[in-house]
Amino acid sequence: MNVENSASKKILFITGFFPFRQGGAEYQAFLLANFLKKNHHIYFIFRDLWNKNDGKIKDRDWTLYPIKPIKIKGIGKTFFFEGWRLYKLIQNISPDIIYVRGANAYFGIAVKYAKKNNCKVIWHIAHDNDVHSFCLKQIKSLIFDYIDYRAVRYGIMHADYIIGQTCYQAEKLLQHYNRVCDTVIGNWHPISNDNDKKIDNYKITVLWIANWKPIKQPDIFVRLSKKIGAIGKQYVRFVMLGRNDRYEKLVKEAKKNKIEVMGEIPNDQVNKLLAQSHILINTSKQEGFSNTFIQAWMRRVPVISLNVDPDDILKNEKIGFCSGSFEQLVKDTKRLLEDTELRKSMGLKARKYAIKNHSLDNMKKITGLFSDLLVF
Repeated sequence: MNVENSASKKILFITGFFPFRQGGAEYQAFLLANFLKKNHHIYFIFRDLWNKNDGKIKDRDWTLYPIKPIKIKGIGKTFFFEGWRLYKLIQNISPDIIYVRGANAYFGIAVKYAKKNNCKVIWHIAHDNDVHSFCLKQIKSLIFDYIDYRAVRYGIMHADYIIGQTCYQAEKLLQHYNRVCDTVIGNWHPISNDNDKKIDNYKITVLWIANWKPIKQPDIFVRLSKKIGAIGKQYVRFVMLGRNDRYEKLVKEAKKNKIEVMGEIPNDQVNKLLAQSHILINTSKQEGFSNTFIQAWMRRVPVISLNVDPDDILKNEKIGFCSGSFEQLVKDTKRLLEDTELRKSMGLKARKYAIKNHSLDNMKKITGLFSDLLVF
Protein backbone atom coordinates (compact mmCIF):
# COMPACT_ATOMS: atom_id res chain seq x y z
CA MET A 1 0.00 0.00 0.00
CA ASN A 2 1.36 3.42 -0.95
CA VAL A 3 2.09 5.74 1.97
CA GLU A 4 1.11 8.80 -0.08
CA ASN A 5 -2.46 7.53 -0.46
CA SER A 6 -3.00 6.45 3.12
CA ALA A 7 -4.94 8.19 5.87
CA SER A 8 -2.96 10.55 8.07
CA LYS A 9 -1.37 9.04 11.18
CA LYS A 10 0.83 10.22 14.04
CA ILE A 11 4.45 9.17 13.60
CA LEU A 12 6.90 9.78 16.45
CA PHE A 13 10.66 9.84 15.91
CA ILE A 14 12.81 9.19 18.97
CA THR A 15 16.29 10.15 17.86
CA GLY A 16 18.51 13.20 17.73
CA PHE A 17 17.04 16.08 15.73
CA PHE A 18 18.90 17.43 12.69
CA PRO A 19 20.21 20.15 12.45
CA PHE A 20 20.39 20.64 16.25
CA ARG A 21 22.65 17.59 16.17
CA GLN A 22 24.41 16.99 12.86
CA GLY A 23 25.17 13.30 13.02
CA GLY A 24 24.52 10.73 10.32
CA ALA A 25 21.61 9.01 12.10
CA GLU A 26 19.97 12.37 12.72
CA TYR A 27 20.27 13.35 9.06
CA GLN A 28 18.80 10.03 7.92
CA ALA A 29 15.82 10.46 10.26
CA PHE A 30 15.38 14.05 9.08
CA LEU A 31 15.16 12.96 5.43
CA LEU A 32 12.65 10.23 6.31
CA ALA A 33 10.49 12.60 8.38
CA ASN A 34 10.62 15.19 5.61
CA PHE A 35 9.22 12.61 3.19
CA LEU A 36 6.49 11.41 5.55
CA LYS A 37 5.32 14.88 6.59
CA LYS A 38 3.38 15.23 3.32
CA ASN A 39 0.61 13.01 4.64
CA HIS A 40 1.27 12.43 8.34
CA HIS A 41 1.68 14.29 11.61
CA ILE A 42 5.35 14.13 12.57
CA TYR A 43 6.72 14.43 16.11
CA PHE A 44 10.28 14.30 17.43
CA ILE A 45 11.41 13.56 20.98
CA PHE A 46 15.12 14.10 21.38
CA ARG A 47 17.71 14.62 24.07
CA ASP A 48 18.89 18.22 24.08
CA LEU A 49 22.49 17.89 25.23
CA TRP A 50 23.13 21.63 25.17
CA ASN A 51 19.95 22.67 27.02
CA LYS A 52 19.18 25.20 24.33
CA ASN A 53 15.51 24.30 24.04
CA ASP A 54 12.76 23.89 26.56
CA GLY A 55 9.28 22.50 26.16
CA LYS A 56 7.25 22.02 23.01
CA ILE A 57 8.49 23.53 19.73
CA LYS A 58 5.87 23.71 16.95
CA ASP A 59 6.38 24.63 13.33
CA ARG A 60 4.58 23.92 10.09
CA ASP A 61 6.43 20.67 9.45
CA TRP A 62 6.44 18.91 12.82
CA THR A 63 6.30 19.18 16.59
CA LEU A 64 9.49 18.87 18.64
CA TYR A 65 9.84 17.84 22.29
CA PRO A 66 13.40 18.33 23.58
CA ILE A 67 14.31 16.61 26.86
CA LYS A 68 16.94 18.19 29.07
CA PRO A 69 19.33 15.51 30.33
CA ILE A 70 19.40 14.64 34.01
CA LYS A 71 23.00 14.72 35.19
CA ILE A 72 24.05 12.73 38.25
CA LYS A 73 27.11 14.01 40.05
CA GLY A 74 30.07 11.70 39.50
CA ILE A 75 28.16 9.61 36.94
CA GLY A 76 27.09 11.91 34.12
CA LYS A 77 23.96 11.91 31.99
CA THR A 78 21.89 8.71 32.22
CA PHE A 79 19.00 8.02 29.85
CA PHE A 80 16.99 5.86 32.22
CA PHE A 81 16.35 8.65 34.71
CA GLU A 82 14.65 10.68 31.99
CA GLY A 83 12.30 7.77 31.34
CA TRP A 84 9.26 9.05 33.22
CA ARG A 85 9.27 12.33 31.30
CA LEU A 86 9.74 10.46 28.03
CA TYR A 87 6.82 8.14 28.82
CA LYS A 88 4.52 11.07 29.64
CA LEU A 89 5.44 12.84 26.40
CA ILE A 90 4.68 9.71 24.38
CA GLN A 91 1.34 9.44 26.19
CA ASN A 92 0.50 13.03 25.31
CA ILE A 93 1.33 12.47 21.64
CA SER A 94 -0.42 9.08 21.45
CA PRO A 95 1.43 7.99 18.27
CA ASP A 96 0.43 5.24 15.87
CA ILE A 97 4.04 4.35 15.02
CA ILE A 98 7.27 5.08 16.88
CA TYR A 99 10.51 5.07 14.89
CA VAL A 100 13.61 4.75 17.11
CA ARG A 101 17.14 5.13 15.82
CA GLY A 102 19.90 4.12 18.22
CA ALA A 103 20.17 2.09 21.42
CA ASN A 104 19.60 3.53 24.88
CA ALA A 105 16.94 3.35 27.59
CA TYR A 106 14.61 5.57 25.52
CA PHE A 107 14.18 2.62 23.17
CA GLY A 108 13.03 0.21 25.86
CA ILE A 109 10.68 2.79 27.39
CA ALA A 110 9.12 3.49 23.99
CA VAL A 111 8.52 -0.24 23.44
CA LYS A 112 7.02 -0.54 26.94
CA TYR A 113 4.53 2.20 26.07
CA ALA A 114 3.73 0.64 22.69
CA LYS A 115 2.94 -2.79 24.17
CA LYS A 116 0.24 -1.24 26.34
CA ASN A 117 -1.23 1.23 23.88
CA ASN A 118 -1.83 -0.38 20.48
CA CYS A 119 1.22 1.30 18.98
CA LYS A 120 3.93 -0.17 16.76
CA VAL A 121 7.70 0.35 17.10
CA ILE A 122 10.28 0.26 14.32
CA TRP A 123 13.85 0.11 15.62
CA HIS A 124 16.59 1.11 13.21
CA ILE A 125 20.08 0.04 14.24
CA ALA A 126 22.37 3.09 14.14
CA HIS A 127 25.76 1.69 15.17
CA ASP A 128 27.50 -1.68 15.41
CA ASN A 129 27.65 -1.16 19.19
CA ASP A 130 23.84 -1.23 19.30
CA VAL A 131 23.87 -5.00 18.74
CA HIS A 132 26.94 -5.96 20.71
CA SER A 133 26.68 -7.52 24.16
CA PHE A 134 26.78 -5.52 27.40
CA CYS A 135 29.69 -3.09 27.55
CA LEU A 136 30.73 -1.31 30.75
CA LYS A 137 31.71 2.27 29.93
CA GLN A 138 33.27 3.10 33.28
CA ILE A 139 33.25 1.34 36.64
CA LYS A 140 31.54 4.21 38.50
CA SER A 141 28.50 3.93 36.24
CA LEU A 142 28.19 0.12 36.35
CA ILE A 143 24.59 0.02 37.65
CA PHE A 144 23.39 2.73 35.25
CA ASP A 145 25.06 1.20 32.19
CA TYR A 146 23.46 -2.12 33.08
CA ILE A 147 20.01 -0.54 33.52
CA ASP A 148 20.33 1.07 30.07
CA TYR A 149 21.45 -2.27 28.63
CA ARG A 150 18.45 -4.10 30.12
CA ALA A 151 16.11 -1.46 28.70
CA VAL A 152 17.68 -1.86 25.26
CA ARG A 153 17.46 -5.65 25.51
CA TYR A 154 13.76 -5.40 26.37
CA GLY A 155 13.26 -3.15 23.35
CA ILE A 156 15.06 -5.57 21.04
CA MET A 157 13.01 -8.52 22.30
CA HIS A 158 9.67 -6.76 21.82
CA ALA A 159 10.05 -4.24 18.98
CA ASP A 160 7.66 -4.92 16.12
CA TYR A 161 10.22 -4.46 13.36
CA ILE A 162 14.02 -4.20 13.30
CA ILE A 163 16.03 -2.68 10.44
CA GLY A 164 19.77 -3.22 10.06
CA GLN A 165 22.19 -1.07 8.09
CA THR A 166 24.50 -3.98 7.22
CA CYS A 167 24.53 -7.77 7.13
CA TYR A 168 27.16 -7.64 9.90
CA GLN A 169 24.65 -5.94 12.21
CA ALA A 170 22.02 -8.56 11.38
CA GLU A 171 24.50 -11.31 12.26
CA LYS A 172 25.39 -9.68 15.61
CA LEU A 173 21.73 -9.14 16.45
CA LEU A 174 21.11 -12.87 16.01
CA GLN A 175 24.32 -13.84 17.81
CA HIS A 176 23.87 -11.65 20.88
CA TYR A 177 20.07 -11.39 21.16
CA ASN A 178 18.73 -14.37 19.21
CA ARG A 179 16.53 -11.94 17.28
CA VAL A 180 16.28 -12.06 13.51
CA CYS A 181 16.71 -8.72 11.75
CA ASP A 182 13.53 -8.17 9.71
CA THR A 183 15.36 -6.42 6.89
CA VAL A 184 18.69 -4.84 5.97
CA ILE A 185 18.45 -1.51 4.18
CA GLY A 186 21.43 0.70 3.41
CA ASN A 187 21.49 4.35 4.40
CA TRP A 188 20.16 6.87 1.89
CA HIS A 189 21.26 10.21 0.49
CA PRO A 190 20.09 12.51 -2.28
CA ILE A 191 22.02 11.89 -5.49
CA SER A 192 24.43 14.78 -5.87
CA ASN A 193 24.82 16.86 -9.01
CA ASP A 194 27.94 15.64 -10.79
CA ASN A 195 28.51 18.93 -12.61
CA ASP A 196 30.70 20.29 -9.80
CA LYS A 197 34.00 18.97 -11.08
CA LYS A 198 37.02 18.71 -8.84
CA ILE A 199 39.75 21.22 -9.41
CA ASP A 200 42.66 19.04 -10.53
CA ASN A 201 45.41 21.52 -9.88
CA TYR A 202 48.58 20.95 -7.91
CA LYS A 203 46.70 20.82 -4.58
CA ILE A 204 45.06 17.54 -3.53
CA THR A 205 42.50 17.91 -0.74
CA VAL A 206 42.36 15.23 1.95
CA LEU A 207 39.36 15.46 4.29
CA TRP A 208 38.56 14.13 7.77
CA ILE A 209 34.92 14.55 8.90
CA ALA A 210 33.56 13.68 12.35
CA ASN A 211 32.67 15.19 15.69
CA TRP A 212 35.89 15.01 17.67
CA LYS A 213 35.71 12.32 20.37
CA PRO A 214 37.83 9.34 21.43
CA ILE A 215 36.06 6.77 19.25
CA LYS A 216 36.74 8.91 16.15
CA GLN A 217 40.47 9.24 16.94
CA PRO A 218 41.16 12.68 15.39
CA ASP A 219 44.74 12.53 16.67
CA ILE A 220 45.52 9.81 14.11
CA PHE A 221 44.66 12.13 11.24
CA VAL A 222 47.07 14.71 12.68
CA ARG A 223 49.78 12.03 12.87
CA LEU A 224 48.98 11.00 9.29
CA SER A 225 49.41 14.54 8.00
CA LYS A 226 52.88 14.66 9.57
CA LYS A 227 53.89 11.41 7.87
CA ILE A 228 52.75 12.66 4.47
CA GLY A 229 55.33 15.41 4.73
CA ALA A 230 57.66 13.30 2.55
CA ILE A 231 55.47 14.07 -0.47
CA GLY A 232 55.57 17.77 0.27
CA LYS A 233 52.87 19.82 1.95
CA GLN A 234 52.83 22.19 -0.99
CA TYR A 235 50.97 19.47 -2.93
CA VAL A 236 48.46 18.38 -0.27
CA ARG A 237 45.75 20.28 1.60
CA PHE A 238 44.57 18.62 4.84
CA VAL A 239 41.18 19.65 6.25
CA MET A 240 39.40 18.56 9.44
CA LEU A 241 35.68 19.14 10.01
CA GLY A 242 33.47 18.57 13.04
CA ARG A 243 32.71 19.89 16.50
CA ASN A 244 35.98 19.92 18.45
CA ASP A 245 34.99 20.97 21.99
CA ARG A 246 37.55 20.00 24.65
CA TYR A 247 40.22 19.32 22.01
CA GLU A 248 41.97 22.70 22.20
CA LYS A 249 45.45 21.15 22.45
CA LEU A 250 44.95 18.91 19.42
CA VAL A 251 43.42 21.78 17.43
CA LYS A 252 46.55 23.86 18.10
CA GLU A 253 48.77 20.94 17.07
CA ALA A 254 46.75 20.41 13.89
CA LYS A 255 46.95 24.08 12.90
CA LYS A 256 50.66 24.13 13.67
CA ASN A 257 50.99 21.25 11.21
CA LYS A 258 49.20 23.28 8.46
CA ILE A 259 45.87 21.42 8.81
CA GLU A 260 42.80 23.57 8.16
CA VAL A 261 40.49 23.05 11.15
CA MET A 262 37.06 24.27 10.06
CA GLY A 263 34.94 23.04 12.99
CA GLU A 264 31.27 22.12 12.55
CA ILE A 265 29.76 23.47 9.34
CA PRO A 266 26.29 22.95 7.76
CA ASN A 267 25.74 19.75 5.81
CA ASP A 268 25.35 21.52 2.46
CA GLN A 269 28.77 23.12 2.94
CA VAL A 270 30.25 19.72 3.83
CA ASN A 271 28.93 18.40 0.53
CA LYS A 272 30.34 21.35 -1.43
CA LEU A 273 33.75 20.79 0.14
CA LEU A 274 33.57 17.06 -0.62
CA ALA A 275 32.74 17.82 -4.26
CA GLN A 276 36.07 19.65 -4.55
CA SER A 277 38.06 17.09 -2.55
CA HIS A 278 39.99 13.99 -3.58
CA ILE A 279 40.29 11.63 -0.57
CA LEU A 280 38.26 11.07 2.60
CA ILE A 281 40.07 9.59 5.60
CA ASN A 282 38.20 7.78 8.39
CA THR A 283 40.08 6.93 11.61
CA SER A 284 37.17 5.70 13.77
CA LYS A 285 37.53 2.65 15.99
CA GLN A 286 33.96 1.65 15.10
CA GLU A 287 30.99 2.98 13.13
CA GLY A 288 27.52 1.88 12.15
CA PHE A 289 27.53 2.85 8.50
CA SER A 290 29.28 6.19 8.21
CA ASN A 291 27.15 8.63 6.23
CA THR A 292 30.29 10.48 5.25
CA PHE A 293 31.29 7.41 3.22
CA ILE A 294 28.14 7.77 1.11
CA GLN A 295 28.47 11.54 0.84
CA ALA A 296 32.03 11.08 -0.41
CA TRP A 297 31.20 8.25 -2.83
CA MET A 298 28.36 10.29 -4.35
CA ARG A 299 30.97 12.95 -5.19
CA ARG A 300 33.59 10.56 -6.62
CA VAL A 301 35.78 10.64 -3.52
CA PRO A 302 37.40 7.31 -2.53
CA VAL A 303 37.56 6.50 1.18
CA ILE A 304 40.59 5.32 3.13
CA SER A 305 39.47 3.86 6.46
CA LEU A 306 41.70 2.79 9.31
CA ASN A 307 39.37 0.18 10.81
CA VAL A 308 35.86 0.36 9.38
CA ASP A 309 34.70 -1.39 6.20
CA PRO A 310 30.97 -2.19 6.48
CA ASP A 311 30.26 -5.56 4.85
CA ASP A 312 33.70 -5.28 3.12
CA ILE A 313 32.37 -2.72 0.63
CA LEU A 314 35.65 -0.82 0.27
CA LYS A 315 37.51 -4.04 -0.40
CA ASN A 316 34.99 -5.77 -2.65
CA GLU A 317 33.89 -2.76 -4.69
CA LYS A 318 37.42 -1.31 -4.94
CA ILE A 319 36.26 2.18 -3.98
CA GLY A 320 38.85 2.78 -1.30
CA PHE A 321 41.01 0.97 1.25
CA CYS A 322 40.55 -0.40 4.74
CA SER A 323 44.09 -0.17 6.08
CA GLY A 324 43.92 -2.00 9.41
CA SER A 325 47.01 -0.31 10.86
CA PHE A 326 48.48 3.17 11.01
CA GLU A 327 51.51 2.14 8.94
CA GLN A 328 49.24 0.81 6.17
CA LEU A 329 47.05 3.91 6.43
CA VAL A 330 50.09 6.01 5.59
CA LYS A 331 50.98 3.74 2.65
CA ASP A 332 47.43 3.72 1.28
CA THR A 333 47.15 7.49 1.55
CA LYS A 334 50.47 8.02 -0.23
CA ARG A 335 49.40 5.62 -2.95
CA LEU A 336 46.21 7.52 -3.72
CA LEU A 337 47.96 10.86 -3.51
CA GLU A 338 50.56 9.78 -6.05
CA ASP A 339 48.39 7.70 -8.40
CA THR A 340 45.98 10.09 -10.12
CA GLU A 341 44.45 7.46 -12.40
CA LEU A 342 43.75 5.04 -9.54
CA ARG A 343 42.19 7.86 -7.51
CA LYS A 344 39.94 8.85 -10.42
CA SER A 345 38.89 5.28 -11.28
CA MET A 346 38.04 4.53 -7.64
CA GLY A 347 36.03 7.75 -7.51
CA LEU A 348 33.99 6.86 -10.59
CA LYS A 349 33.26 3.37 -9.23
CA ALA A 350 32.31 4.90 -5.88
CA ARG A 351 29.71 7.20 -7.41
CA LYS A 352 28.14 4.37 -9.43
CA TYR A 353 28.02 2.18 -6.32
CA ALA A 354 26.47 4.91 -4.16
CA ILE A 355 23.78 5.78 -6.70
CA LYS A 356 22.84 2.11 -7.10
CA ASN A 357 22.84 1.22 -3.40
CA HIS A 358 22.30 4.39 -1.35
CA SER A 359 19.81 6.64 -3.14
CA LEU A 360 16.56 7.92 -1.61
CA ASP A 361 14.90 4.75 -2.96
CA ASN A 362 16.20 3.08 0.22
CA MET A 363 14.27 5.60 2.30
CA LYS A 364 11.11 4.77 0.36
CA LYS A 365 11.60 1.10 1.31
CA ILE A 366 11.40 2.21 4.95
CA THR A 367 8.14 4.06 4.40
CA GLY A 368 6.71 0.90 2.87
CA LEU A 369 7.30 -0.86 6.18
CA PHE A 370 4.89 1.50 7.90
CA SER A 371 2.12 0.12 5.71
CA ASP A 372 3.08 -3.41 6.72
CA LEU A 373 2.66 -2.58 10.42
CA LEU A 374 -0.55 -0.58 10.28
CA VAL A 375 -3.55 -0.29 8.00
CA PHE A 376 -3.04 3.33 7.08
